[in-house]
Amino acid sequence: MTKCRTGKDNKEMCIDIFGGCEMRWSYGFPWMLKYLDQRYRDILGHQGLLRYLDQFPQFHRAIEREMQRPKVKYDVHGNANHYPGLAHSPFWMFGYIDCSHDQCCTPCSGPDGDFEGAPRKEEFPVMQEAFYSGYKHFHSVKVETVALPNGITTVFGPISGRGNDTTTLAHGRGAQLSWQERYCNLELGWIRQHIEFYFQEVSGYFKICASKDSYKLAKANPYVVEQLRVCHLLTNIYNCLNGDKLSSKLDVPTPVLEDYLRL
Repeated sequence: MTKCRTGKDNKEMCIDIFGGCEMRWSYGFPWMLKYLDQRYRDILGHQGLLRYLDQFPQFHRAIEREMQRPKVKYDVHGNANHYPGLAHSPFWMFGYIDCSHDQCCTPCSGPDGDFEGAPRKEEFPVMQEAFYSGYKHFHSVKVETVALPNGITTVFGPISGRGNDTTTLAHGRGAQLSWQERYCNLELGWIRQHIEFYFQEVSGYFKICASKDSYKLAKANPYVVEQLRVCHLLTNIYNCLNGDKLSSKLDVPTPVLEDYLRL
């Protein structure tokens, strides 16, 4: 947890905090990540939504109350715009879904061998193209996250960041919307911004997620997938212990930690 929180590399961890040989971290840290991911994958993955199935009506009512609440938004000139809110939610919603990009190091960019004049790895163009996002203009992995009003999230991934969000979750685009539907989308957008705050929380709590140097896909013993998933797990644990902005705003209590981690 200290390594995830501080973002320090193995050498810095030994010098600044724990002492000892940095080689221990080279084996111990990946082992702990893979153990936690394997043990709690049914809680952290989207299959974990089934644990809250009986609370979905409560979640929907909480989201609907927020959509009905009058709001005041200010434009770039400081003028106040009043929005009365919706009479009711046009959709049966129990949470918010979104995808996030996490920038990673350029995979397979080194030489094929540890000697002078070593050639570049033959497979590097395919590997790099597989993780390059033309939209973000960097190599990345992405995670699909479902945020519930009780402060808990479930995740799918990480997967390659090459595809856009429709690759991760197919949905329709290009339809002509009426003004009522556009206003409804505006209300949904104000609510859905909470999941963007969640992504900021993950990077804020765990600095290892904020640096692309922590995402190295072509290592002999890669653990990028487990590392990112465990940071989401730890964020859920933090929210259980300390509360969450979204759950406080929607007046939905976070689960007790023992209940959340119960297998």
